[in-house]
Amino acid sequence: MENYYIHMNPVMLGLIAGAFTTFASLPQIIYILRTRSMKDISPVTLSMFAFGVSLWLLYGIDIRATPVIVWNALSLSLYLVQIGMKIVFSDGGARAIRRISNGHSKLQNAA
Repeated sequence: MENYYIHMNPVMLGLIAGAFTTFASLPQIIYILRTRSMKDISPVTLSMFAFGVSLWLLYGIDIRATPVIVWNALSLSLYLVQIGMKIVFSDGGARAIRRISNGHSKLQNAA
């Protein structure tokens, strides 16, 4: 009996696989933006994912694999956005932003 499989260009397969794994984080980002809350999101997990994706990006650059480079660069960007949102939407981050914006408005009012 012969083995049947779909023959696909490996670069195309990598691009499709990378798209699914990269964009899997978009629903989480949309949810965070909608709720303005990241209290249940672990900063350690985000940091570990970002570090792992960074290593995959370096690996892709080293072997010159376009799908690995493209999708891991985009994934790293999305994880850095989530880390930034974790900082901004945390209690300490929110207080710091309010302090900065209050200071800015006081400067505008003084002028």
